[in-house]
Amino acid sequence: DAYFGCGQWWFYMSPRMVLSNGGILRCWVLGKAQAVSFSPKRKAQQRGNLDTFVADQIGMIKNQGTLTFTRPCERGIVTNWPCQIDVWRRLVPQALSQPLPTGHHTHAGVAAAAAGVAAAGGGGGRSTAAPQTTTLLVTSAPFTPDALTSYLDEIVFEEFGFAALQRLPAPTAAAALYQHQASINPSADTEGVAGGGGRQQLPRSSLCCLVVDVGFSATYAVPTVRGRAVQPAVRRLNIGGRLLTAYTQESLSYRQYNMMDEVAVVNKAKEHLCYVAPPPPPFSPSSRLSAFEAEVERSVGATKRAKESAYAEWVLPDYSAGNEEGHRRDLPIDDFTGCFKRTRKNDESKAQALRFEVERFGVPELLFSPTDIGLEQAGLHELIMEAVAACDSALQPILFNNILLTGGSAKVKGLQRRLTAELRPLVPDHMPLRVSLPPDPETFNWRGAAFVAAASCSNRGGGGKPPLVPTVTKAEYEEQGADYSNARFRDW
Repeated sequence: DAYFGCGQWWFYMSPRMVLSNGGILRCWVLGKAQAVSFSPKRKAQQRGNLDTFVADQIGMIKNQGTLTFTRPCERGIVTNWPCQIDVWRRLVPQALSQPLPTGHHTHAGVAAAAAGVAAAGGGGGRSTAAPQTTTLLVTSAPFTPDALTSYLDEIVFEEFGFAALQRLPAPTAAAALYQHQASINPSADTEGVAGGGGRQQLPRSSLCCLVVDVGFSATYAVPTVRGRAVQPAVRRLNIGGRLLTAYTQESLSYRQYNMMDEVAVVNKAKEHLCYVAPPPPPFSPSSRLSAFEAEVERSVGATKRAKESAYAEWVLPDYSAGNEEGHRRDLPIDDFTGCFKRTRKNDESKAQALRFEVERFGVPELLFSPTDIGLEQAGLHELIMEAVAACDSALQPILFNNILLTGGSAKVKGLQRRLTAELRPLVPDHMPLRVSLPPDPETFNWRGAAFVAAASCSNRGGGGKPPLVPTVTKAEYEEQGADYSNARFRDW
């Protein structure tokens, strides 16, 4: 209790609020209702209008191309605290004391988080709570500067008046849940390619794993041992979902329509159409080419058959006709050539559409080749090798066998398979390789944080269960200040 928890009896009885502070703000109060709130972490203002829309209010605007957005974070670090406070003011009261609105989206990940809470023995029977009696667990980016975390503490305790605070980086929370699952069923694997390459697969480890968090603002490779990150080995790649969407906007705007203001439309098209170029088959003529070059040769061109072609059309929203969301157009196939019949550019009988071809796999390729846009950093596979190489040699085989993909951008089709293929030649031949992808990688970090919070309620850790998170109460903060808080949370 002297380090990890708090000696007051109310700490273990008080409700927990889990706040995942990523690109999408996810908030959950552990309790009877198990209510979850999802909100975009940003503010918006219509051009020529003084009205401001915060978080979930943005969804009420059909044509978001008329909005000017303000985000509180840059590269994963909060830089605009007034915006951050406004978003929290909108979300926190709803999560603490109000039921979800009718028709609110309930995520499939809630059930898995609830299972983790039940396994940890936490929760309680409360359906409502107040900040003055609630412990807040908030996730943050690794290596957030102390000056910014001090301001976070000030907002939590002085602006919202929470009773106690716990914070940890999102990849550490994901590692806690992964290791807990491995302790229950070591032989189980997640969906997709395990990456054995004919080698005997070892059970998943409940002690070590390497979390690759492909998030909104950046990508992190975080080796963890017994729920703690090996901080000198953490590596960062300044490419995330936001940059990939911006690159898609620029590519489409250069070749077709100006889409620089249509962030929501382009992001949805990217999520539905983009995929990672698969590795070329071994011993084939294309095996001498890179994965990107082989995919261009295989799937790009008007003469490519429909089964092989990467060509696709994304119909733009038409708000006047009641079509508020874009969708992929079903293209007819020529009976003679077997190729797609592409819509002519000046065909006014059909709705306007964006043409995707090389963009479908060229955009995610930035994860493996950041130098394509002048970013002098290692690709994702090299980032992982650097992170593992910085760890003790005894841990390296275990880390290679327990690589976990999380984050919203990890959902892109083919990433797991391609990453395994890129890593296999780099990993020593005698070491097994496993790249795991959860069913819902976008919410895995948040569910891990919920599991850690639930475990804190029952005051237990170790043995495959997540360790208790260091806690700072409001009384401790008022007595000893922000430096004490930063020192308590430094060992994550």
